[in-house]
Amino acid sequence: MGGKALAREPVLDVGCGTGTDLVLWGRQCGARPVGVDLSHQMLAEARARAGDCSVMQAHSHHLPFSDGVFAAVRGERLLLHDTDPGAAVAEMARVVRPGGRVVLVEPDMEEAAATCPTLYTESGSLTAWVRRSFAQPRSGSAVRRLLRAYGLVSVQSEVHRERCDAETADTVLQLRACAAWAHESRGAPPGQLRRWLSDLHERDSGSAPFCTVPIHVASATRPTS
Repeated sequence: MGGKALAREPVLDVGCGTGTDLVLWGRQCGARPVGVDLSHQMLAEARARAGDCSVMQAHSHHLPFSDGVFAAVRGERLLLHDTDPGAAVAEMARVVRPGGRVVLVEPDMEEAAATCPTLYTESGSLTAWVRRSFAQPRSGSAVRRLLRAYGLVSVQSEVHRERCDAETADTVLQLRACAAWAHESRGAPPGQLRRWLSDLHERDSGSAPFCTVPIHVASATRPTS
């Protein structure tokens, strides 16, 4: 979502985090980016990084903007943590102008977990952990349906499969935390815990693929009539 079409246009990043994408939008497209996030800490970093951009604290379910004011709206890894993702998409569809685009970028964490080595999936603990850790672990698989459900049209989507090494997989899926949780709360035997942690330690020093995270990218347009 970019190019000359967004030059000097207002665009919104919902869940902007530390503002990395706000900077890219401004530099690459010449757009006028606005970012919202709930985290004071994230917003402080965003202000430091993207000084020329407007950032403010707001909930994705209650965006403090009038209807149809943005040329484009995006959210990345936003619905993954949302107990009511439809409310967020409804707001994004409301504040984008007719003819404007809404873009969602979301992973499928359950599918990612299933691509881990058998050692991690055989007990079912990793899938249970993912479902416990994320409000919508399969948010990526839902983005097309959600865009259509809130009146957006011309839906386009693609899936990027990101191959992760063990260190990245641990960051994304919190594998060490999962191992401890499985041992403490699910009664996993000490041997399983030791095997997990030993295997992760051995793999951490290498860059070989460990798992694959599917990233769903979907966009849609607010109708003009």
